[in-house]
Amino acid sequence: MLLFAAISCLGCDPGGEDENKDKLPAFDYSPEPSEDLSLKDYDRVIFDRFQLFPGVKEQKLALEFPEQIYHKMNYHYPNAFKDVRLWSYDMPGLLVTGVIVEYNPVSRLKRLIPSGRGTAVFGVEVVLRDNLSNREISSFSMRTPFRRPDLDIDNVMDQTAKDIAGYLAASRGR
Repeated sequence: MLLFAAISCLGCDPGGEDENKDKLPAFDYSPEPSEDLSLKDYDRVIFDRFQLFPGVKEQKLALEFPEQIYHKMNYHYPNAFKDVRLWSYDMPGLLVTGVIVEYNPVSRLKRLIPSGRGTAVFGVEVVLRDNLSNREISSFSMRTPFRRPDLDIDNVMDQTAKDIAGYLAASRGR
C-alpha cells in the first residue's frame, strides 16, 4: 500500500500547483459558444452518427457517442429544445454530427506512470448543420486527456457528451 502511494505521487507537485491537471472537464472548461452563435431558430435538435478518423478502431463509437449526447441532452437540459431526436434525416432542425479524431483508452496501470506515457485521450470535432439545407452553422473541437487511474475512457466520453449538450443548451439560450 505504501509503495502504491509512493508511485502514484511521483509526479505530484508539492506546491499544489497541479491540483486541477486531471480534473474532468465541466461546461466551464469547454469552449464557450461564440457571442454571435444563437440557436433560437431551432426547436428541434437531431443527433447523427459521427465519423471515425483513420486510426480510431472502435467502430461502435460512431453510434454510441451520439446516443450519449442525446441522453445527456434529455437528462440535463430537457427544456433547451422542444424536440430532441436521433437519426431523423427528413425533418427540419439542427443536425449535430462530427468526427471522433482520437480514442486512446490507456490501461489504468499505465496511467500510474508519471512520465505522460500513460495519458489516455478522447478527442472529437463537432459540426452543427441545418438538417435540410446542410449549411454549416458552427463547429468546435474538444480533446480530453486524462491520467487518473480511477477513471476510464467511458467516464471521459460521458463527460464530453454532457459538455456538448451544455454547449448546445447555452447556444440555444442566447
